[in-house]
Amino acid sequence: SINEGKTWTVLTDALPYTSCASVIVNHKNPKTLYLGTGDANYYGGGNGVYKSYDEGKTWTQMNFGMGNALVVQMYMHPKDTNIIIASTHLGIFKSVNGGGSWVKKSTVTDNYNDLAGKPNSNSGLYVTSKQSFYYSNDFGETWTQKKVSATDTFSSIMIGVSKADSNLLYVVTWRNKISTGKTYFGGVFKSKDGGQNWRLQSNTPQILGYSSDGTSNDGQGGYNLTITVDPKNASNVYVGAINLWKSSDSAKTWRQQSHWAYGVHADKHHYIFS
Repeated sequence: SINEGKTWTVLTDALPYTSCASVIVNHKNPKTLYLGTGDANYYGGGNGVYKSYDEGKTWTQMNFGMGNALVVQMYMHPKDTNIIIASTHLGIFKSVNGGGSWVKKSTVTDNYNDLAGKPNSNSGLYVTSKQSFYYSNDFGETWTQKKVSATDTFSSIMIGVSKADSNLLYVVTWRNKISTGKTYFGGVFKSKDGGQNWRLQSNTPQILGYSSDGTSNDGQGGYNLTITVDPKNASNVYVGAINLWKSSDSAKTWRQQSHWAYGVHADKHHYIFS
């Protein structure tokens, strides 16, 4: 689109049949695009990365060293646009030559998922898998695994960061299977030191479920789940799954903003601040 989304032109009909999981734009040369393939929500498929030099008119597959991976997320270095990190179902990969080749940097076999850059940093990165949290202080060369909870196990973890506080971050968690006394909503956790230590902020009400008051123990957080933090006020946190919820006190209490049946559609995958 060249008119702020009023009309659209298809750019990928010449590509092989595939789902599209992620896309990034070169922030120094917006004609250059990277497309990560596969279905990030159902977590399957993928043909690696495709690159376009001409605003998406033509595409070249750029998956040497990566193979036909599901590329869930990509993140470009804030200064050097040749350096890209990709979280995939095969591992965390890094390219230093604009996608010409990829090197696997993760050492733990895991289902890698969400990826975020540390705000106001040229070296900090965060990645989650379906079960764990990882951070890097050298732009993806090495990774440290951390448990969000010492006593709990999750099946989906999503990251929220804010420019208002570069060391603060949140994650929202989902349990795919529950045991007696537990809910599908695993809770929202907060770290004040770049992911080294975590504290549970809340696990009630059940903000990932269908009900308007947070009483129903259900949902589909393994398919659609997102968390976003106000870039100007890190106490304002938004979580989306079936419904849209907001917290104004660092994820301690929640108020529903939109119900799936009469507001925003139920499948909430991503929020972006203007």
